[in-house]
Amino acid sequence: NYTTLPYQGMSKGYLVQIVAAENNTSLFIDGNFIKIMNEREVYLYNNKTNVSNCIRADKNISVTQLMKSGVCNGSSIG
Repeated sequence: NYTTLPYQGMSKGYLVQIVAAENNTSLFIDGNFIKIMNEREVYLYNNKTNVSNCIRADKNISVTQLMKSGVCNGSSIG
């Protein structure tokens, strides 16, 4: 289980990169089934709002939260 935290002042959200460690990994975001992933498969989730997400899987995953650039986020910071 992972929980993302929004970046302060970044109103248009952020990206979350999820990598599966094993085959047949079920991925859920905020309780909603997203997909079955295989080992080393990458799923890039584009959170378009500045809210937290709960990311869960039934097998091991790696989760990386990425800041959008200032241009993509509609501001001069990035």
